[in-house]
Amino acid sequence: MADVQDELAALPGVTVLIHDDRCAAEERRLRRRGTIAAPTTRLHINERVCEGCGDCQRVSTCLSLEPVDTPYGDKTRIHQSSCNLDFSCANGDCPSFVRVIPGTKADHVVPDLPVALVDPVVIVNETDTTIRMTGVGGTGVVTVSRIIQMAARLDGRAASGLDQTGLAQKGGPVISDVRIADHELSTAPKASEHMIDLVLGFDLLGVLTPSVADKLTSDRTIAVLNMDTTPTHDQLMRKGPATPNATHVHELIEPLTRAAHNVYLNALDIAEAVVGDHLAANLVLFGAAFQAGCIPLSAAAIERAITLNGTAVATNITAFNWGRAAVIAPDAVAAATAPTIPTVATPRQHPAVLEAVRASAIPPALQGLVTERANELVAYQSASYATSFVGAVDAVARALFASGGSGTEDLLSAYIAGAFKFRAYKDEYEVARLHRDPVEQAKIEREFGKGAKAAVLLHPPILKSLGMKRKLEFGSLARPTFAVLSAMRRLRGTAFDPFGHTAMRRAERALIDRYDRLVLDAVAQLRPENLATVGALVALADDVRGYEDVKLANIARFDEHASDLRIALEASSVPNPA
Repeated sequence: MADVQDELAALPGVTVLIHDDRCAAEERRLRRRGTIAAPTTRLHINERVCEGCGDCQRVSTCLSLEPVDTPYGDKTRIHQSSCNLDFSCANGDCPSFVRVIPGTKADHVVPDLPVALVDPVVIVNETDTTIRMTGVGGTGVVTVSRIIQMAARLDGRAASGLDQTGLAQKGGPVISDVRIADHELSTAPKASEHMIDLVLGFDLLGVLTPSVADKLTSDRTIAVLNMDTTPTHDQLMRKGPATPNATHVHELIEPLTRAAHNVYLNALDIAEAVVGDHLAANLVLFGAAFQAGCIPLSAAAIERAITLNGTAVATNITAFNWGRAAVIAPDAVAAATAPTIPTVATPRQHPAVLEAVRASAIPPALQGLVTERANELVAYQSASYATSFVGAVDAVARALFASGGSGTEDLLSAYIAGAFKFRAYKDEYEVARLHRDPVEQAKIEREFGKGAKAAVLLHPPILKSLGMKRKLEFGSLARPTFAVLSAMRRLRGTAFDPFGHTAMRRAERALIDRYDRLVLDAVAQLRPENLATVGALVALADDVRGYEDVKLANIARFDEHASDLRIALEASSVPNPA
């Protein structure tokens, strides 16, 4: 494609290039239908290696790359059941990607319903009901609309719908209106202001948009919302505002609706736990809305409509019934679908670290965090390296106490995260160590089955500087090399470090002392009126993410923002003239 574009660019005048091909989302649909074969491999992200920089999202624009909170900050995870399998995300400048050949995995077993289903009591206007559904393209919003309309006809009622479909690529907004009545419908089904009986929020952000929220009314509308949200592109790039939490959602929605009857459900979690497919989430929420009395149709007609639709019939009926169960017995459904949390071995506590923490002025509430991070630095480098980290935290803690300012623990917690991050920069030694982590190996086996074969995708900086433009696969035969590299970490930062003389490694090492001085200088000027400025400066470390060029660009931005905040801090420290 690039060659063709270059050829056309060299021609005088206007040129037109027509690219006729299936998009990745369409290929995903065809694979589900068995029309085309699926690739035999999958991609996995080692979250410990991932920096959460968003470069994989930048090059792929794929919404299956989900942000995930971890003890080491927010990272990126591939949502496997929605992955388009085009693997373009691996083109990001990041060594966290692992290509996996799945092993033997037990067939998914659908659990039995934990409660008997009973017919609901309808609590909306049965003679003429208007439903507005919000969602994202490619997840089956229009399918639910068709099922409702068919079920209404099977029940001998009139129904019509209007779909405002989004982009074919996942993530485009979709609004679908459905009207059910006991008389023929002569007017358009589009929901007008104050006429919505049920807002079915497959995508939470869609419900919160003014075009939807402004049409809700507190004496008529009931909200049934999926609290598992699809992140936006900006959120995946760490640029957009965070999705409102549950408390905020309730504050926004309840004044606009019949709050006592609203249903809030983690439909995605239920769908994946019960049928192993995220696309069933809409049917789970549909079932919840039916059981809440918001859809004046019979269960038999709905199940018959799902059968007539002809796609994933057993899965969709199961999901629909589990949504019903979640309204009847939410605690029982939560217990039946709760994920199994794997047991993680307690890391070794180094005596030197424990002694250093005990002798410090670090508040008791943060000593556990510092001890955990310091022990990680023992594995990263050495005990002396770890205790120097404890000493740095101790120095900032003492400076904060001396300042007598408020917000001491929050500032110190942010500094601990930043100081650890800068000290545990991910060079060749660390990437090798983290890819050998037994916890990571167990995670791959749990997700892809026993005997799964993994190969790490790497673009070594040295080879990249010599002109290599693609990543190499390092499979089982390369494991001894990873072991050797991990053992060589003692050379890190010494004159004998073969990787330590690059501009990237020099910048990473310099950043440690620069950040420590920056924080100590800021804390020395801490006063109640500049607490926010000091907090913003301490939190800047979180912006330094990524590898190589991505990280160097972020370091430059870190320095620029730090300079601006220091100027603001110094200005706030100048006494006002009398």
